[in-house]
Amino acid sequence: MATSSNRPIAQKLGIKTGNRIAVLYSPKGYTSILARLPPHVSLTTRLAGEPFDVVQGFYEDERSLTGDLRRFRKAIHPWGKVWICWRKGNVTELNRDTIMSLCEKVALDSVGSCAIDDEWSGLSLMLPKNERQERYAVHPGLKMIASWKANLSKKTGRTADEWSALIRKGAPKNDRLCVEWLIEKYGLGTNTARFLAEIAFDKAKEHREPQRYLESAEKWVDEMYSGAKEPLRPIYEQLIKSAFSLGKDVTATPCKTIVPLRRRFVFAQVKPSANTRVDLGLALGKTRTSGRLIDTGGLAKGDRITHRIPITRLSEIDEEVKTWLRKAYELDQ
Repeated sequence: MATSSNRPIAQKLGIKTGNRIAVLYSPKGYTSILARLPPHVSLTTRLAGEPFDVVQGFYEDERSLTGDLRRFRKAIHPWGKVWICWRKGNVTELNRDTIMSLCEKVALDSVGSCAIDDEWSGLSLMLPKNERQERYAVHPGLKMIASWKANLSKKTGRTADEWSALIRKGAPKNDRLCVEWLIEKYGLGTNTARFLAEIAFDKAKEHREPQRYLESAEKWVDEMYSGAKEPLRPIYEQLIKSAFSLGKDVTATPCKTIVPLRRRFVFAQVKPSANTRVDLGLALGKTRTSGRLIDTGGLAKGDRITHRIPITRLSEIDEEVKTWLRKAYELDQ
């Protein structure tokens, strides 16, 4: 199976660390190309078990494809992708137009395409926008910042753009000195001064712009589980999937060191606390400890997370862990 592109197949298909993927009816030699995948990717040739992040199928006739499309639709996560591949050069009855027509009938939207190799093309499909869901959601803090910016003129007498022009014209270029300058010269609070400095100098966009945040969220998770902590990534992936299985109202909003899980509020969080351990933090209020459940002292301190369960290997994500995770989810109503 020859390819003229230097771009890795995983990058073309959007396969990421920890993904679960299925490949059906692949041509000879394709599995050797797929061997060069990101870490902890689970690859199968059967549509069975838990939902998939990516499903790819190779087809030469409409009948085979039509029979599989509905199965593919049911097999992916709400953020998952389906790749339908066909031979280049009109050598079969399939082409881009016929595939798109078939996909429209089962409510799969085309979102892109690429050359798989010198012989095969691929069409990327996702659920319709009203059914689709990002793997990670925008952190609620960004909505607070947007509200803060909208009310800035009323509170300070200047808009964010006016403050930015003022800062770029007369403030020190050093971040710390700029914040001090705003506090001393204009009587601003520390948080307001810090955010205005970031906006003026075009820094920390991931904390203000939703799309930048979502791009950074993927990167933060990769960084959390890199180096000595890289072997912990499968534990993280399984915990996240267990949380998402609780309901469609569960969202994950990564920060640089933890991944909070939300329903109405944070009901759990996943953190690689050591090189050999992931802690599942839980908001369980006054729940008494039992089994592996540990009281963090969070209730007395007014923290949202009150308990944790240490996990060092995949087999420890058992019914006990899933039961406590569900209880935390149910308490967050």
